[in-house]
Amino acid sequence: MNQQSLSALLTDLQSLKTQLEQLEQQLPILLGHPPISPLDPATVLQLQQEQRRVGRLLDEFRDSVRFFSEQYQRSFLLPNWQEMRWARATLALHPLFLEVDTTGLHKQADVIRLFLLEADGTVRFDSLVRPQRPPTEEALFYNGLLASSLETAPEAADVWPAFLAALEGRFIVGYSVGWDLEQLDRLCLQGGLPPAPIVAVDLQEHAARYLEGWRYPRLATLCRHLGHPLPEHPQQTAHDRARGQLLILTAMAEGRGVYSSEAVETDLEDLDDTQPF
Repeated sequence: MNQQSLSALLTDLQSLKTQLEQLEQQLPILLGHPPISPLDPATVLQLQQEQRRVGRLLDEFRDSVRFFSEQYQRSFLLPNWQEMRWARATLALHPLFLEVDTTGLHKQADVIRLFLLEADGTVRFDSLVRPQRPPTEEALFYNGLLASSLETAPEAADVWPAFLAALEGRFIVGYSVGWDLEQLDRLCLQGGLPPAPIVAVDLQEHAARYLEGWRYPRLATLCRHLGHPLPEHPQQTAHDRARGQLLILTAMAEGRGVYSSEAVETDLEDLDDTQPF
């Protein structure tokens, strides 16, 4: 719904309100006012029948208004202007978009890819990381990776200095970024690596506030409803998800978004507890 259609709807509702006010003036008897002139039994019977008909129509009208109001409130969700302002300020900082691929969500999961994307769409850092344990087929499927590529990937200790250099002095955006940071902390503890000095914000939390009505919207769902769906698994990679983050932040800055309750319902139906994104 755009501004023109909303203005047209407002005009129609004002016209309907005027018509209802006119009806109220034209139906003093049926609305409970005392009769102006004497009534005979036949007239009273006729008025009672008409009164019941009006009552039924009013009930139907009330139900229609309630249904319309509920649908309007659910389907026309304006973005949060404060989050729009936040998105513009964040883009002005030229942030890096972080993606961390792992072999799963369990505590023994290994990091298998580190990826950073610039706000202009260029790749800042991209490296596979050799896992300590062989990845499952499910992990390879969700991350769009090949087992043969990971077998020849560098060790975390060999990748880490370049990753820290790419992060230095930069503001980080991540989707469910708390999960990503936990994986990086665990990687440091396991490999005896220096911790990464990261200042990061969670784009998922800001996107939920921006849309006002979505609960923890998934990255793939938002991208799909913005008209730029992510590739299906197993073609979807960390690069695709990082570009999805950039797309969402840009859409927030421009005041674009999803205004349909169907998107919320689809998001909940599609929820996959095996992946944080």
